[in-house]
Amino acid sequence: IVAESKIKPWQNAKWVWDNPKAATAEQDNTPRYFRLVFELDKKPSMAVLRATADNVCTTHVNGKKLGTNDPWMTPAQYDITKLLKKGKNVIAIEATNAGGVAGLLASLIVDDSREIGTGQTWKVTRQAGKQWTAVEFDDATWADASELGPASMGPWKLGPGSPPKGA
Repeated sequence: IVAESKIKPWQNAKWVWDNPKAATAEQDNTPRYFRLVFELDKKPSMAVLRATADNVCTTHVNGKKLGTNDPWMTPAQYDITKLLKKGKNVIAIEATNAGGVAGLLASLIVDDSREIGTGQTWKVTRQAGKQWTAVEFDDATWADASELGPASMGPWKLGPGSPPKGA
């Protein structure tokens, strides 16, 4: 069980995919690989990552697999405090659609003071390559993720009160 944060998830996180029309048009079922490299100026005392995808996502932090989440209506929740370090870190998520519209949503809350959410700063590709979950991996050729809209947008309509798995 993870301690309740003062900052609610999904405030800054956006649904993302590799196609800007993914929330309104049928998407294929080819896995998409998403990454965000971010810096921390100190090792956090608390860090909670929530992630979900329409339909399935497998989440990694700094090369360590955290788990697979399905269905999207119940986001996964991971205490990743021990996995984060001062300096560069990476969140890497494999998301797979199962017909219809598609999207990925993730929110990391660090030390109850900062939310790092999915958005256009995330990188995406359909062919990840070896070691794609490692901080050192070069994702310079990957595309920027397309922002679909806020967590509360249809068809998903997730909000700060959406119950995560593991809560």
